[in-house]
Amino acid sequence: MDRHLTLRYRGFSRQFSLTALIRLLIGATLTLLIALGSLAVGKINLSPATLLNVFTGQADASLVFIVEQLRMPRLVLAALVGAALAVSGLILQSIIRNPLASPDLLGITSGASAAAVLYLSFFSVALGAQFLPLAAISGAGLAALVIYLLAWNQGASPLRMVLIGVGVSALLAAVTTFVLVFSPLTTTLSAYVWLTGSVYGASWPEPRALAGWLALTLPLLVLLARQVRMQ
Repeated sequence: MDRHLTLRYRGFSRQFSLTALIRLLIGATLTLLIALGSLAVGKINLSPATLLNVFTGQADASLVFIVEQLRMPRLVLAALVGAALAVSGLILQSIIRNPLASPDLLGITSGASAAAVLYLSFFSVALGAQFLPLAAISGAGLAALVIYLLAWNQGASPLRMVLIGVGVSALLAAVTTFVLVFSPLTTTLSAYVWLTGSVYGASWPEPRALAGWLALTLPLLVLLARQVRMQ
């Protein structure tokens, strides 16, 4: 039988599963070890002692630059993106009440991809690349709205949303492929790099900006967690 740990403070009370806490601790430890390994491994491999010297400021300036300005921003950005994706996936599964639901299955990812490819093909030259994330977010939101409206029949059934989402996802994937096939090679290559995702070339402003958004939204999600589960 699973044991629980209860924390109480004034009017606040929260119960935690000890098994879940142990799993969380193990996962956090493994994540930390992998993160340290990613900082040490590269074109220039660093020993644990050298990595420790980098953190304490006793290593060569070139090694400090490699770790703190090249590898560390990529590591932090990847970790923050992974955390954001995990939380968003959990929210989606809780709202739809389906543990198999995911943005790619429901067509939300395909909506973002289609909008990004359309923007790169027809608007990036005139408007620049700075509006590309906004186009992708708009495409994802529009796809989610269309799926919700199509699934509405005196309420949005989770099963109906999944089935319609699969169809919308296939349609938007076909649109993405069609545009890529008839686009110039340079546009196609840029689109593939953007669609697959990469932290190459990341610097500190990117993870700082993402950390700011997560700091604003995660506490709100924690407060609304119970209401989301009751949907």
